[in-house]
Amino acid sequence: MKTVTLANDVHSALLQIKKDGPPELFHGICCAVATILERDVDSYEVVTALLPGFEAWPKYTTRPNYPIPGRTGEGEDMSPSAAFIFTPDANMWNPEHPYGALRLELLDFLIEYFGAKL
Repeated sequence: MKTVTLANDVHSALLQIKKDGPPELFHGICCAVATILERDVDSYEVVTALLPGFEAWPKYTTRPNYPIPGRTGEGEDMSPSAAFIFTPDANMWNPEHPYGALRLELLDFLIEYFGAKL
């Protein structure tokens, strides 16, 4: 029962991010969901809940903490963790930036994925 409730909560949080944006621009999807759900951002509860959706996304990096491939917008790729660290906050969710566009693509994918599970 707890897993179903968490999946519902995660889906609701993803929809809120889509509607209102993340609580903070520097938040990735996991941290944004954890913040909205008032969960510990350092625990793996939210990452674990999101993992099946990450794994189903064709562009998944195989790194749960950094599921988005590194795209700098400078014509070169980076590791997923480096792209997260070095992408300016303003571009983390920017649809005009390669990395931000991938984050938004993953967000849309996760909304559809978890919506189908409800």
